[in-house]
Amino acid sequence: MRLNQDCVRQVMLDIEERMPYGGYLAYDQLLDFNAHKQFGSDDVNYCIEKLSEAGFLTTRTFLQSGSKYDVSIEAITWQGHLFLDNIRDNESWKKVKQIADKVASASLLVTAELAGKYALSTISKHLGL
Repeated sequence: MRLNQDCVRQVMLDIEERMPYGGYLAYDQLLDFNAHKQFGSDDVNYCIEKLSEAGFLTTRTFLQSGSKYDVSIEAITWQGHLFLDNIRDNESWKKVKQIADKVASASLLVTAELAGKYALSTISKHLGL
C-alpha cells in the first residue's frame, strides 16, 4: 500500500485537534476525522500504523474477532509535535510537497526532514539571516 502524504498530514492535524490531555482517542473516534472522510479507512489506518512506527504517535492495538483489530492513539510524541509544527501551515506544506514530489521516493522521514529545513529557511529569510 502507498503511504499518502496528504493523508498523513491530515491525520496528524486531526489527532492534534481532538487529543485530550492525559486521555486517548479510541478507534471509533477516528471515524469522525476529516482524514477518514477525505481518504477512507484503509489510508487512515495505514497512516496511523506508519506514524506510530516512525515515532510520531504512541498507539495501542487491540485484536478483535478474527483478524480485525482496533487501534487507540495514546499520545503525539515530541517528534510528532515537531513534525506538526513544520507542516501545519498550508503554504509551507505545499512547498514541501513540491520539493518532495521531485524525488519520487521521498519517505515520511524525508518529508519530515524537508519540512523542518523549509521552516528554518523561512524563518531565516524573515529574520534577514
